[in-house]
Amino acid sequence: MAYIVANANTKLNSQHLRLYLKEKLPEYMIPTAFVFLASLPLTPNGKLDRRALPEPVLDRREDPTGYVAPRTAVEQVLAGIWAEVLRVERVSIHDNFFDLGGHSLMGIRLIDHVCKELQIELPVRRLFECPTVARLAGSLDADLSRATTDRRANSPWRYLIELKPGQGKQPIFFLPGGVGGDHEFLVYARLTHFVGDKYTFYGLRARSADGTELAHPSVEEMATDYLSEMRELQPEGPYFIVAECIGGIVAYEIARQLQSQGQRVGLLALMDTGCPSTAGYLRYRLRRILTPWQESYYVGLRHHLKELKRLNWGARLPYFLSKSKALFRNSPQIAANARLPVPVIDDKDSRRLRRVQEGYIDTLSRYRPRPYDGDVIMLVNEKSHPDDLIRGWPKYIKGKIDLKKIPGDHAAYIRRYVRMVGAALKECLDGVGCLPS
Repeated sequence: MAYIVANANTKLNSQHLRLYLKEKLPEYMIPTAFVFLASLPLTPNGKLDRRALPEPVLDRREDPTGYVAPRTAVEQVLAGIWAEVLRVERVSIHDNFFDLGGHSLMGIRLIDHVCKELQIELPVRRLFECPTVARLAGSLDADLSRATTDRRANSPWRYLIELKPGQGKQPIFFLPGGVGGDHEFLVYARLTHFVGDKYTFYGLRARSADGTELAHPSVEEMATDYLSEMRELQPEGPYFIVAECIGGIVAYEIARQLQSQGQRVGLLALMDTGCPSTAGYLRYRLRRILTPWQESYYVGLRHHLKELKRLNWGARLPYFLSKSKALFRNSPQIAANARLPVPVIDDKDSRRLRRVQEGYIDTLSRYRPRPYDGDVIMLVNEKSHPDDLIRGWPKYIKGKIDLKKIPGDHAAYIRRYVRMVGAALKECLDGVGCLPS
């Protein structure tokens, strides 16, 4: 966000500033919000008082011509929920939820409100399929009287879902991290927005994400099933595939199978995807049997060992002593945590969901890559040390690995720096000639 103190008699608004900055800066550097102040708050020492800066409040009155009032009862309900969740005075029926600053947690909250208010069941992916009040209302008009369970009973499971329509017909296939379900895609909705309007994105979701079906027994079988729907939508290459975190493992195997079928892969972009290995799988199995406090201790220990390796000999002993003192100082709390009972999920459906989702992660963790004769673009976060993320991949990737670093850690880079990630992906897609047709 940007805080602005304008010169006297100067009239500015967010819209004008945003248009001006688009001519001067890349998309990811343009602030998401502008706050106009009479003066900047200062501390007694004359420095900027960041804590006193107000939170941005969207004011739709800046653009009165852009407001379109709700026309139907459903639009009125949705517009009210939109305004409540986004904490704005009013929302035009054509305002994009993500343009107004909506993010994944807000999206989940919004869908929850809609379901309760209209007494329906609605998958969270509907928000990125229909990110405006008008589009969501039009979508709901056709199925408000039916529950999601009824739709599932009458239609087969589909792996492929449309994430964001674009100007071009060439689809970009996206595989999410996490457990591969609908709610994961909300994290990436803003990312696809910042990649640009000309690209059309489709997501591939795991059948095990909602717990109704078991995970595939192998990544190879998973990739084959995904490919059948991909080629139904796009019979011939080139194929453009983007994946994040553990979803990149399936994307890699899809690219391999496409090559074995004589198809061209125009782009394979892996975002923060580590190379699966036997050692990595053993660490995953170990963490499965640890109690929460043991897992926390184990993760911390691995972090400190990595830090020791990177320090020079002179800095290692002070680092070791400082952490040892902290461990001794906190040992009573650690012992107390060890005696705490581990939470038990008694709900039968919750236990099944967790088992099925863990089966999906287990399947991906057991995968062992085979050679891929093509180039790969890797976007990695800087905090997790890029060398750790690409270690192992050069053994299998026979083409060029193009490494692009993004600020932040694994959790922050895709959220806090989403504009930068979107700009990097757009550059990749433009560079390989993925243009509207």
